[in-house]
Amino acid sequence: FYRQDAVLGNYTGVGIRARDRLDFSANYDLTKNFTISASVTNILARPFENFNNYRPDRTFPVDVRDEGRYFGLGLRFRFGE
Repeated sequence: FYRQDAVLGNYTGVGIRARDRLDFSANYDLTKNFTISASVTNILARPFENFNNYRPDRTFPVDVRDEGRYFGLGLRFRFGE
């Protein structure tokens, strides 16, 4: 099926669907020597999608990935001063 459409000249390429991505990060100095941090990556958790275009009304998914949300916590400390 793909080969037939490509031979007939209907294949118009690969596309990627636009998506929003939102990240957040914050740091707080507990003292002069200790800092805590928190972050959330990909808050919206929208999937990545790319597809083959054969006609304006005919697209076929090639790759759909759910990249999920990621949470992080950190503690940083300094010696001296």
